[in-house]
Amino acid sequence: MLAGTSVKSSIQDSEVCCAAAILTRCSLSSVARGPACGMNVAVLQTTLSDIVGRMPERTAKRPSPRERLLAASDELFYRDGVHSTGIDAVIEKAGVAKGSLYYIFGGKDELVAAYLRCRHDAWRQRVEAVQAGIEDPDAKILAIFDAIAEEVSRPDFRGCPFNNAAAEAPAGDAQRLAIKEYRDWLRRLFAELAAGTGVADCEALTDALVVLYDGALATSEMGGSARATALTAKRIARLTLAAAKVSGSA
Repeated sequence: MLAGTSVKSSIQDSEVCCAAAILTRCSLSSVARGPACGMNVAVLQTTLSDIVGRMPERTAKRPSPRERLLAASDELFYRDGVHSTGIDAVIEKAGVAKGSLYYIFGGKDELVAAYLRCRHDAWRQRVEAVQAGIEDPDAKILAIFDAIAEEVSRPDFRGCPFNNAAAEAPAGDAQRLAIKEYRDWLRRLFAELAAGTGVADCEALTDALVVLYDGALATSEMGGSARATALTAKRIARLTLAAAKVSGSA
């Protein structure tokens, strides 16, 4: 198939070159011969446009080996599990040589860490997207639970990738660091938002929100309506915010 594609591409290139050469010669001749040849130039211009229009798009850049490895690991690690998925399966899915994986990532531990960091970045962006345009800290907190409700409603939802990876098997150093980065970000996110609510005990509110967040993701895997579970967590978060403010004003 590759050879056929190469031959077809060469033929198409030849067609374009020939048409362009004829067009150039006729254009030069039209200067000397007058408007009659100018009509042929117009015809050839249309022909050249038709040939180019029939050519397949060849400017699309193929994903790099790193990108293909990350895409393959994202699918396989999340669907089948980090521990259950061997590097051979990732390599086959990505269509790269085994040496490429070790050259780019050094081994499976670093690949898992990269997979988790990509998941972290994607989730952070989704949280920021649902919070966009919201100024009220309470509403920003509750919007996080809206993002969870949307996430757990996805047909391919298989739980929190960080909790899954941590629970499957003893993690390597790189994997543990990636999970810690996510957990640190999560607590820092809620701590900053809690501080903006004006409650007296920001630490206690942060603790409660992190527990609700983790619980919403964990219980969504237990059956029933995952979305309803996440929205229940949102209602409890709203009550928790109200109680924290009342307690602080007493």
